[in-house]
Amino acid sequence: MGATLAEPVVAPHPHPPFAASIKDGYALRSIDGAGDFDVVDECRAGELPQVSLGERQAVYITTGAPLPPGADCVVQLESVELLEPAPAKRIRVRRAVSAGLEVRPPGFDIAEGSTLLRAGDVLGSAELGLLGYAGWPAVRVRRAARVAVLSTGDELLDPLAPAARGAGLRGGCVFDSNRPALLAAVLASGARPIDLGVARDGPAALDAALDAALGAHDADVLVCSGGVSMGDRDLVKPLLARRGATHFGKVWMKPGKPLTFATVPRATAAPGAPAGARAPLLVFGLPGNPVSAYVCFHLVVLPALRQMQGASSPGLRRVAATTVAPIQLDPERPEYHRATLVSGARGWEAHSTGGQISSRLLSCAGADALLELPPAAASLPAGTRVSALLIGDVRSGAGWRHDALPRPIDPLAADSAHAGGGGGGSFRLALVCGADAASSAAVARTSAWLTARLAPGSWQAVRLTLPAEAAADESMCAQALRPLLEGAGTCGLLLLFGATGPAGTGLTAATQALTSRAIPSLGSVLRAACLPHAPAAALLGASCDAALAGSSLLLSLPAAAAAAEAGLAALLPSLPHALAQAGAPGLLRLR
Repeated sequence: MGATLAEPVVAPHPHPPFAASIKDGYALRSIDGAGDFDVVDECRAGELPQVSLGERQAVYITTGAPLPPGADCVVQLESVELLEPAPAKRIRVRRAVSAGLEVRPPGFDIAEGSTLLRAGDVLGSAELGLLGYAGWPAVRVRRAARVAVLSTGDELLDPLAPAARGAGLRGGCVFDSNRPALLAAVLASGARPIDLGVARDGPAALDAALDAALGAHDADVLVCSGGVSMGDRDLVKPLLARRGATHFGKVWMKPGKPLTFATVPRATAAPGAPAGARAPLLVFGLPGNPVSAYVCFHLVVLPALRQMQGASSPGLRRVAATTVAPIQLDPERPEYHRATLVSGARGWEAHSTGGQISSRLLSCAGADALLELPPAAASLPAGTRVSALLIGDVRSGAGWRHDALPRPIDPLAADSAHAGGGGGGSFRLALVCGADAASSAAVARTSAWLTARLAPGSWQAVRLTLPAEAAADESMCAQALRPLLEGAGTCGLLLLFGATGPAGTGLTAATQALTSRAIPSLGSVLRAACLPHAPAAALLGASCDAALAGSSLLLSLPAAAAAAEAGLAALLPSLPHALAQAGAPGLLRLR
């Protein structure tokens, strides 16, 4: 488990190797059609058929058994009538069946010669099952990298030492948290960890540790934490410069600014062997702060180990997520913000793990991802779409406690809710109108207008058409709108068309009743843009207005398509910010 394949695995034979029954039932000839059949034999999984079928003959067959010669279909037991007590010698098939029914032809699951696994694939439980299918008792895998792990610092007490059990802290000292975390991370990567313990802050101790990594332990990689900053006891960088070549000693990121990478050559393996015959020792000098060490390992060391061990995709997997709360950016450096991922109705939601200071290892506990945040003297609003590098096992991360999917999504229901060209993106908007022709035409034209201006695949539209009797009734309208404003079906933006005249009085009144706060600035811009196209609607404030209902933005628009487009065009540049400020779910993205 966890090893990386060094060569591809090819299917040595088809699967199934013969035409096999999918169900328990009776094998027969489809050419005979419906009617009565004589049962002449039985064939069970693991057996070879003993007879060839003739006209109106059948063979009792079990799942996985090979079809007898002459048979080309199987009728399941539930579709057969027994004409005498079991084991029946006569059966009746009520309906004719087609050739190939309930039969897997040879190679149906896996064709002979097809590639089962590629070089670079990591062996998990399913992959080991495929090796078993192929009859491969052994395969060539890449050698696990040998990784020595060292902590440095006079202040560190070794929590892994037997003497540490039950012992208290000495004055000025702390227990070492980096080494246990890094040893576990190395093991999880598929590499072989080597514990070098804790070294004091002195040249002799550090030289001895480096010699041990190069010599007795014959490590491929040395991962050490601490001693790479600017203090007078930070001696790792000078040691590496003296013994090898330092390739970088500072990086532009937070946390992890002092991250160092060096290579140290090995001594000649044998008399007369050329210098450099073996690859040099790779040394990663991680910062001493525990969060910095943890983050730097995942960003830099882990991909390097995966590359050394032949992984086909060594980098961290990147996914998209939406922030659920504002995040303050660092003005000087890009930051890797620890977060848990929660599954919501519209995809991953990123929840910060709290204080991000580099000494607070609690920010890494249960973290599923590192959010990639740019440097800026600003704050990201809630609802911002960000990229997230996966560092945890999302199958069991802390975020599962807050997942908002207590039951499976019904894809048919979800698909029926899509309108226009929105697709299945993370931002939901609703287009609400009456059943009159003008409103319906305005909705259709607006949907096409939005498709041309919103980022493809980032949004989905829900269309709600109110029957005439509902559009005139406030309570019926409110009842229809509430599912769009509450729970998993919440829409960040509701476009309400045609709330003018007697037929729209119910929608107008329901909109006002559900409103928690008016937004005069947006309403003023909307009315000014609509005025040339629909003067009456623009002059009636409630029929051309902007308001909030909870975290959803409600825009009342005229039924005239040209007026609605003009109003939306005036508001569109400011809508993403307005929605984010309101805390609307999801992120509205423009092309």
